[in-house]
Amino acid sequence: MIANICHNLPADFRPGSEREREQRAMESLKWHLRELEPDDRSALWVQTELDDFGYDYRPLLPQHVRDRLTQQ
Repeated sequence: MIANICHNLPADFRPGSEREREQRAMESLKWHLRELEPDDRSALWVQTELDDFGYDYRPLLPQHVRDRLTQQ
């Protein structure tokens, strides 16, 4: 599960400025967040990790996923 989520990170962190690497990693993470359903184990892991960091990822999610998270 974690390997699937992190699959693109080595390429995302390839040489470049810190800002470029951060942007590439964020785009990969956004893609995963858009594709995962909120009750998926991978989605729950990502959600927990981002919550622990205090990152507000909800604006990146599709509306139907945000709605389901709000109801929890």
